[in-house]
Amino acid sequence: MKKVVIGILVLALLVFGAYKVFFAGKADGAAIAIPKEKPLTISKNSDVFNASYEKLLNAYFDLKSGLTDYDTTKA
Repeated sequence: MKKVVIGILVLALLVFGAYKVFFAGKADGAAIAIPKEKPLTISKNSDVFNASYEKLLNAYFDLKSGLTDYDTTKA
């Protein structure tokens, strides 16, 4: 008797699991619409900004190479 009850419970769980996996969310016949993400826009900077930013990066890379080479005068 116990084996029959356990068998029915296991079968019911399998049927419920299969229903959730294969048919969940498809009751309407339409999938949920997920909005697409917008691509990033490329912004242009002024020439003055680009020149100052390039000077900043060059100074940073010089400092970094001086510190990694253990050169205190260069850093």
